[in-house]
Amino acid sequence: MMSPERFLESQRVCRCSDTLMFVFDRAVPDEHRDAVTLTTWAAEAHAAQGECAIEASPLGWLDNCVQTLAKLGWVTRERALAPRDAAAGEALDDAAARMLTTQLGNDEAARCLLARLQSLGDWPAWPRWVGTVTRDDDAMPVLRTVLLLPVPPDGDAPDSEPDMGGTGADDVRPQRFQVSAWVATLNWPMFEVVRPVLLRRLGELTRAQALNNARREARERVRFVAQLPLSAPTQVHVERSSRPGLGTQVGGPRARESGQGQAAYVAKASLVAFAASVDRAARAHVLNSELFAQLGADARFDRERDFDNWHRLYLLVLKNIGWTVQMLDGASVPGGPHTIGQLSLALLRPHASAAELSVAASAFAAACRGLPAVFDESSHSSEVACFHIGTCTQTAQRVDATLIAFHFAARLGSEPLLSQVFDFRTRPFCAGVYRCTLELDAYLAVAKGISERLAERAEAFIHALEF
Repeated sequence: MMSPERFLESQRVCRCSDTLMFVFDRAVPDEHRDAVTLTTWAAEAHAAQGECAIEASPLGWLDNCVQTLAKLGWVTRERALAPRDAAAGEALDDAAARMLTTQLGNDEAARCLLARLQSLGDWPAWPRWVGTVTRDDDAMPVLRTVLLLPVPPDGDAPDSEPDMGGTGADDVRPQRFQVSAWVATLNWPMFEVVRPVLLRRLGELTRAQALNNARREARERVRFVAQLPLSAPTQVHVERSSRPGLGTQVGGPRARESGQGQAAYVAKASLVAFAASVDRAARAHVLNSELFAQLGADARFDRERDFDNWHRLYLLVLKNIGWTVQMLDGASVPGGPHTIGQLSLALLRPHASAAELSVAASAFAAACRGLPAVFDESSHSSEVACFHIGTCTQTAQRVDATLIAFHFAARLGSEPLLSQVFDFRTRPFCAGVYRCTLELDAYLAVAKGISERLAERAEAFIHALEF
């Protein structure tokens, strides 16, 4: 849930929730808009704890809200409850719009409110407290609201019969409305007394809800990790190699000793390059989650023959274990023949940071000197190239990654894939660029479960090859 400050800001055009909708006049300042939001939020929250729900007892729910608002500074000027008949042959929506305009007028705020309501599709058949907020002669907020309740006609017979050309529907078309209109002005000095308390309570409940949401999401992720089918391990030819660290000038001697320099690793069909800012534990979490998502997708779809479905499930798994994933706009393909590494840098450049570009360039250069076996003909067919290339940086407990997914048909030679030159202007290929973020604190809830499942099913696929 968003912070109290962002919540108040988000409601300044239209105060809206599942049960109410108030549109602000242009002349109402933000301070008064926030006052309406705070007091109506408190009224809704209090009504939710009572016995009256708006669906079951709309008028009882409204009375509860109005009583709460009175204690928070709203002074009732007018209140009326009366039935209103629809005109003969008048449609339900038209009758509701006419009655709303009669109560609220036809100014800009009222017209905006009516347009918003008509776009919902469930109004006026579903009860909703609606209104406008303006200012009086003393520049104080004035709240004009209406609760329209369709009243079904007497009897349970449908409006039309099948043998008379009707639909024979079970629903009963309302013939009249019960209109509850309420006008109140905010006593500003009284509101200023209660405002600090309301802000504190909103903050407390926001934090409590965020904690509950985090716990629920953690439980759901743990259950997802435990239940996701993984592909069975298979024999893959792997030549483990160790080469000098990438860009030693970035990490320095002390960083290399602690394993904090630049490095690139392979997880199944992914080459992930880490900047020096990414610590050892974070690298393990990234590689484990990357491998877990690939194995989960492998269990359902063939990576080379059904890449679209495979990749959708791969991204879905990442999202379900704590990653946020955003697809980025693609960059134009550079002219002329290029290696995969050169094309990758061109695609990364508009989106990746300087640190990511540096480590990616070092990784591709090192890969061409001694390519990991998982990227040669032993792990790909001779006609399809399908893999990921990613770069990662870390700030505190947050890992940011830029990921490129490649898939294209090609007659691959015997030389390593990343060393081969392709003309991508004439070759159909797929290259999606994604910005991914992992909050490590949230990921810890599933880290152990993922490690255990990988150890059980697919440990042979983890290849940590530091160039």
